[in-house]
Amino acid sequence: MPAVNYEEILTTFKARYLSLNSHNLNQLSIMYTDNVVFIDPVNKFTNVASLQNYFEALYQNLTSCTFKFEEETYINPQGVATIPWQLTYSHLKLNGNQPIQLNGISLVKFLENGKAFYHQDYFDLGSMLYEHIPVLGYLVKKLKHNI
Repeated sequence: MPAVNYEEILTTFKARYLSLNSHNLNQLSIMYTDNVVFIDPVNKFTNVASLQNYFEALYQNLTSCTFKFEEETYINPQGVATIPWQLTYSHLKLNGNQPIQLNGISLVKFLENGKAFYHQDYFDLGSMLYEHIPVLGYLVKKLKHNI
């Protein structure tokens, strides 16, 4: 039996992620197992249906959303990937709907069939959300600069 080409799996996963939008979120079931564990600084989901509902809710107030994957992406022979990324998005209720950039990294674990069964995102929630809310944003930025 030939060895699993996790590099190819990772390339396909990233390409699908880049093409995601509010109209094709059914692609998540191709990318993730039914019982995927997906964790970010705000939520934890344990199935692809909940994950799709989460993405649908996120897209409701977005006017733009693009990902850029950094060059330092890595996957080991067991199918565990680290994927640094930059998200640029505009949200109707944040930052006057002006673009916001967020840097983060994902830890993703793949099965031999190419589907991810574990995905954890690491990013600064303050940079993503709190800094862009009137009054609260001022306080968060002030705290960050004084610590």
